[in-house]
Amino acid sequence: IYTVQYEELVDDFEYESSSLLKFLGLPQEKACSEFYKNSRQVKTASFKQVRTPIYKSSVAAWKNYEQHLQPLINLLNYITDQFRPLIDKTTVNLYQCGPSL
Repeated sequence: IYTVQYEELVDDFEYESSSLLKFLGLPQEKACSEFYKNSRQVKTASFKQVRTPIYKSSVAAWKNYEQHLQPLINLLNYITDQFRPLIDKTTVNLYQCGPSL
């Protein structure tokens, strides 16, 4: 499992994408940083975003919907609390496995 914080990804895309590729054992290629220049057809509802460089304007945009998301946030917090011992154990093992990242 590789964890990426959205805010960190948009703040330093080069570093975060490079770290992810290293974790996956994949080479760093210019096309990874310039994904938006790919000419292949995109068949998704977010096709305009796929053709746009990384941008920071969506950081914290979820807060506009926080009151509607609160029941889900509460449920996810409950589930996370139930599995906290397993999550903590997994996190410790990940850090022990990958200090070179």
